[in-house]
Amino acid sequence: MCAKSLNADATGNPIRVLLVYTDMLPSVEISQLAPLRHLAAQGRVELKHGTFFDFSAGGALTWCDIVIFCRCCLSSELPFLLKAQALRIPYIYDLDDNFFRLTDADLPGAAPLRWAGAMETLRAFVAGAAFVKVGSPQLLEDASSYNSKCVIHPYSFDFSIVSDVRRRPRQDRRIRIGYAGTVGHSTDFALVAGAVRRVLAAYADGVLFTFYGPAAEEFREFPNVRFVPYLPNYRAFLRDFCAEGWDIAIAPLRDTVWNRSKTNNKYREYAACRIAGVYSDMPVYNTCVRQSATGLLCADTEDAWYNALTALIEDPALLDGIRESAFQDVAANYSVDAAAERLWKELIVPAHANGKPIRRERRKRHLRRGMPERGRRRAQILCGDQSMRGRLVSWKIVSFRTAMQRARSLAKSFLRRYALGRYNNKRREG
Repeated sequence: MCAKSLNADATGNPIRVLLVYTDMLPSVEISQLAPLRHLAAQGRVELKHGTFFDFSAGGALTWCDIVIFCRCCLSSELPFLLKAQALRIPYIYDLDDNFFRLTDADLPGAAPLRWAGAMETLRAFVAGAAFVKVGSPQLLEDASSYNSKCVIHPYSFDFSIVSDVRRRPRQDRRIRIGYAGTVGHSTDFALVAGAVRRVLAAYADGVLFTFYGPAAEEFREFPNVRFVPYLPNYRAFLRDFCAEGWDIAIAPLRDTVWNRSKTNNKYREYAACRIAGVYSDMPVYNTCVRQSATGLLCADTEDAWYNALTALIEDPALLDGIRESAFQDVAANYSVDAAAERLWKELIVPAHANGKPIRRERRKRHLRRGMPERGRRRAQILCGDQSMRGRLVSWKIVSFRTAMQRARSLAKSFLRRYALGRYNNKRREG
């Protein structure tokens, strides 16, 4: 590849990319961090990443050429957006959950997104973006109401995380079936609970079912069921999950507007770990899974799920064929280098080329001069056209919740580091 195609900067230098996120979630690593690190390793970009609080001093905005915001919509994050806009720095907005449809979801940890100013902030982030990156047609439709430059990009799987993982030795010949998820998906698992009970009863000594994460108490009575706690560190989870060596995995998902806005994360994880997946027949999966080739699609009835599971248990050739075909599909179409190439060509380069940011040497002075205007815009976005008294009350509420959001972010960061330290200590001792 020639140098000109590697670099989009007119001076021949790498593009300076600032990645900003509310929290380091797996979706942030999958969607942006892994592809951007890949581009940085090739010398196309220079990368800095962190939360808003990491860059609150504003120095990063005097450094970067382009900003990528991931899942940002808290009122505490709005001042940073207004600073970037005041400097005319182009930015890309990445959203993988449909925060426009929060009323349709019982999402754990979503309380801050329902606080005053969150939806107004979300619309401000979306409306001013050079591009809005989403992962589903439903989310594309909702986001396009505020910005016409919305695009669907497939998310990636980082094969380097599991490239050296070996499956744990088996002590018996039982078929390994499992379900991986968090407590937030308990209502989705209810779709298949009856079918799973029938399989456990019909193949008592022939199958072993694993709940990776969910604690489905009603299944503890079965001797052929085991429970594995979910690891909070995504890379550690993927390595441990791959080592489990399941044969079959299930991915039930209720057909709601919220779920239709999700990405096909389960398909990528299952296929990359060479597991034959059984998926709900809805747009998240039926747009990527080829029936009986790279997985099985099920109507959300007990009989349909039971028949699909028994088909894989009874037909080893079908099981092995799906495992291999799905792996090849994800390796070819969802690799980090493929996602990085699309991110580079379709989003970063056009956004950078069309942007006209203020020169770096003038940015600090410009930020100081524009403080009153940014304050006025923030009040207008968060409080709208209320009376003076109503605006004051709203502003007090937003200020209090901003402080709460900062405290929550710091506490989560501390607990994550503490949990990761304990996990690493246990691994060293073991």
